[in-house]
Amino acid sequence: MIRPTDADAAGKNLPTTAQLAEALRAVPADQRNFTTQVTLSPKPHPDSTAARTIAGEAMSHIITLFPVNSAQSQNDFDNRVMHEAGHNFHASYWFPEHVSGWRAAATADNRLPSPYASERTDEDFCEFNILYNTARGTPCECLREPALSESMGEKGRRSIAMSEGVPLGSRIVA
Repeated sequence: MIRPTDADAAGKNLPTTAQLAEALRAVPADQRNFTTQVTLSPKPHPDSTAARTIAGEAMSHIITLFPVNSAQSQNDFDNRVMHEAGHNFHASYWFPEHVSGWRAAATADNRLPSPYASERTDEDFCEFNILYNTARGTPCECLREPALSESMGEKGRRSIAMSEGVPLGSRIVA
């Protein structure tokens, strides 16, 4: 982890070392392995504007978190880190045939895990990845459960995607 000094981080709504450690713990090890560094930047993302804050980015196994306008809960940090770790995971694991399968599944499902998921296919994957990882090991993991079925459609995006050969994680319940 690369963290700015306390003085540089003050008022930037960046996670503490303990919060970041907890957020990384929330990312499953099989996905966390695709991230080798987390940088907390005291400066906003160059493309952030007054109307749109870019909270993080990931590439080449590195996550960078940027300042945000409002205070964040541990759950917010968990979701930000899991989303960005999802970019490193899919960039290392997906091939073009997987992306087309995911796109087809998303179109057939016609439901989004968040409004941000509509930006691009990789954002949809990363937002869905948060939902998937949050449900792993709980009764909602089974797609027949109302909470997940309500959110992701009758068949569920992951079952459609898996039938197309799209890898998502090591534990898939269809």
